[in-house]
Amino acid sequence: MEKYLYEKLKLLTYAAYYDQTCSSVEKVNKYPIYYSNVAYNNQVRKVGLLKLLYTNICKYNCSYCINRRESNIPRAIFTPEEIAKITLEFYNKKLINGLFLSSAIYKSEEYTASKLLETIKLLREKYNFKGYIHVKIMPNISKELINEISKYASRVSINIEMPSEKSLKLFAPEKNKNSIIKPMKYIGELFYFFKTERKKYKKAPKILPSGHTTQMIIGASEEDDKQILTLSKYLYDKFHLHRVYFSAIRPIETSNPLINKIKKPPIEREVVLYQADFLIRRYNFSVSDFFKTTNNLPQNIDPKLWYALENIDLFPVEITKADYDTLIRVPGIGKKTAKTIIKLRKNSYIDLNILSQIYFPLKKAIYFITINGKYYGDFDFSNKEKIMEKFKLKIKNKYYPNYFKYNFKLKSQPLDEYLFTTEEI
Repeated sequence: MEKYLYEKLKLLTYAAYYDQTCSSVEKVNKYPIYYSNVAYNNQVRKVGLLKLLYTNICKYNCSYCINRRESNIPRAIFTPEEIAKITLEFYNKKLINGLFLSSAIYKSEEYTASKLLETIKLLREKYNFKGYIHVKIMPNISKELINEISKYASRVSINIEMPSEKSLKLFAPEKNKNSIIKPMKYIGELFYFFKTERKKYKKAPKILPSGHTTQMIIGASEEDDKQILTLSKYLYDKFHLHRVYFSAIRPIETSNPLINKIKKPPIEREVVLYQADFLIRRYNFSVSDFFKTTNNLPQNIDPKLWYALENIDLFPVEITKADYDTLIRVPGIGKKTAKTIIKLRKNSYIDLNILSQIYFPLKKAIYFITINGKYYGDFDFSNKEKIMEKFKLKIKNKYYPNYFKYNFKLKSQPLDEYLFTTEEI
């Protein structure tokens, strides 16, 4: 790979880090590659993705974004052919399974989206690329452009940015809610139509086989966890979204005082929101289940344990009689374990010894169940603080790259001194 191309690659992969592909990402140190758990080829698997931006030159000045117009950072732009060349090089060396392609808004949304389309069209048609492709949809683009991108992408996403229209105006006044919701709604209709068609006809086109997602920034605005999860549930139900990703706001230098007062990213809050979101999507919890006495989740325990403590009158559960839906609400018991218990108790007598033999997760669950009427835990359920301390979450610090930490050869310049003046945008 040519040196100038590698410098652009290094810059625009670091710039792409904050676009979420999943709730947890691992970075490979030698190369700018991230491993994400994504729905790919009809199964959830760990996929190596080359994550990069087409460009970090942006016409917008969103105060939460490192690539905003006023930011004094190095700037670069790829050509579609360069992105295709880099992707194929990494793919042929078996370093990646696919590409995550996003961009700042260069010139206009329609122009930027057309460049992303040109790139993935090159990969699919000219180079016969068979890997996974996730493409970021720009706000307010035409249905025709969305249709074309959807033909070639495995998954698309459009960022809702903030949890409310009020917050969007505070942090990104140049953007508006309708320009985001309108294409999101259309993508949802498109995905649902072709998903239904594939069930009816085997030869129906595989449009967006991995669905579509969105991302919102949390921790910068005043919305509480109940509002955020209510919004994510609405988006799942209304627009057939595959996932809503939460991105903890990180401290950056900006003219917005609301951003400047943030000292560290609220990673703990991001983690518990993901856990609650998972329980709502996969375990049939409702949003209200978590908010009986407060509108915010505790950030030191997982939401399933918090649900149990908030609804302590429902526990302990008799494990030899409880139905499947009750079992999966017990802290420490997942779907697989619940099915094993139900299958086992049809033909066997269940006791503590039997549960130990089937690798039953006794560490947490033992405090919330009885076995043949006997309670083996030692909790005083009136003392929530003691229980919360015992099962305190251990959250690792997230990797956050810093533009100024790396020795980029590209000159750091304000946007209006780079390729064009602000009047030309």
